[in-house]
This record gives sequence, C-alpha cells and structure tokens, in this order.
Amino acid sequence: MTKSAKIFQQLDECPIQAHLVNSLQLLDIVDHVIAQIGPSRLRMTSFSISEEALRHLAMAKRNGSVTEVQLALDFKATNKTVSLWYFIEAVCDRADLCENHSKIVLLESASGRRVAIMTSQNLTRGNRNESYIIAEDPRIFDRLSADLDDIINNKSISLYDLLCRTAEDD
Repeated sequence: MTKSAKIFQQLDECPIQAHLVNSLQLLDIVDHVIAQIGPSRLRMTSFSISEEALRHLAMAKRNGSVTEVQLALDFKATNKTVSLWYFIEAVCDRADLCENHSKIVLLESASGRRVAIMTSQNLTRGNRNESYIIAEDPRIFDRLSADLDDIINNKSISLYDLLCRTAEDD
C-alpha cells in the first residue's frame, strides 16, 4: 500500500477529502487518483516545477497513465522555467506563463471521471507540511477548469511562443 493510499481513501468511498501532512508529494497523490480513475489528461498550475517532477510526468506519459500534460507556471519563476525549457517541451503538450500562485491539478480520465486536486505544494519536492484537497465533484472541477481556461486564453503567454520569439530575436 502506498503512502497516499494510507492517508487518502478511495474516491468511491469519499469523493471529497482533505489532509495537511508532510509525508506526501503531490505527484504521488496524482498517481493515487489515476490508479482509481484510469489514464488521464492533466491540467496543472504551479508557481514552479522541478526536474524531478518533469521526470515523474515523463515516466507517467511513457507508461500510459498520463495521456496529456498542460502546465501553467508563474512569470516570476521564469529563470528556472527557461533552464528546464527543453524538458518542459518534451513532456508537456502545452506550457504557459501567467501571474500564478495557484497549485491545482485537474485530472480527466478517458472514462469520463474528473477529479480536482488543490494543494499548497508546488510541482517541486517539498518535505514540509502541505495541504491537499481531492474532490471528485463536477461543480468544483468545472469552476476550476473554467477559471483556468480564462487565464490560459486571456492572461497568459505560451512558453513555446515566448522562447521561440526570443530565439528569433537573437
């Protein structure tokens, strides 16, 4: 039994759950949810992302548990983001920069199940107390998805477009 499974119940038993713990990593919780709902498309926001998180996502795409990755990161973390650009481009189907401090994961499985994870943890390793809320509630998922669509469509810039423009200018 994984650490996540020891802390979080099955979604069928408890569709909305919350914990404040220091023994979990966000992507382990994502894996726990995917094990229940099946291969999923991920839409994620974070202030920043680490190479470790990108490796985890690359492996999940390779094994088929993750079918697509969309990522929105904060402008202020651009230096770190730019240093990981090639890795982000290899793993993510879409990556955008925006004014963002939120940390959410929206999982949408091929079977139609939709789960939202809201957390205080960035897509980095944090060995600190972090808050996690998992919700398989269509109202929560739809609200967060609509808000994220608005941010991506109206208040962000594609990381790919930005870096390609910068490369052309050089």
